[in-house]
Amino acid sequence: MGIKGTDGESKCDYLRLRRSISFSNSRILLSVSIFFIFILRMVMINGGIKVPAERKILIVDDSRIMRNTVKSLFDDVESKCIFMEATDGEDALMQLETNHVDLVLLDWNMPKLSGIDFLKQVRAIEKYSDLPIIMVTSETAKFNVIEALKNGATDYITKPIKPELFKSKLAKLGLFNRV
Repeated sequence: MGIKGTDGESKCDYLRLRRSISFSNSRILLSVSIFFIFILRMVMINGGIKVPAERKILIVDDSRIMRNTVKSLFDDVESKCIFMEATDGEDALMQLETNHVDLVLLDWNMPKLSGIDFLKQVRAIEKYSDLPIIMVTSETAKFNVIEALKNGATDYITKPIKPELFKSKLAKLGLFNRV
């Protein structure tokens, strides 16, 4: 029989329990350390951990060729992109209402509902106030750029699209792992 403690347990039982807890804590500490070493190595080897993100992009343009051209500019993006297409502003509004969208690339001149009118309607809806909308248009006049930005366009790109400029505008949004 061991020496009794204040609560009636033997001092030996108390020491055994304490060693057991200490051993368990050491194992937890070792596991956590190994995990952080693994993360650190991943960061050093890969230049960072790339979180796969699926981005839904709505391309609004009445020209199929232009929609395909815009899609091809995403070939170097390291995030998975799901493209939705609309041929005019009305179609784009329906797409926006029925789908989650991370980015809208919007032409100005389209039938039924123009890009600028689409922009005004979307910005009037609170839940879309932070949705990035980039005008991609042949409208190069300074007053058009100003009008689009005043009405809530996130950015403005003129056609023909320069790939490097397009990629720099995408990079500013921070939606993609690497552009």
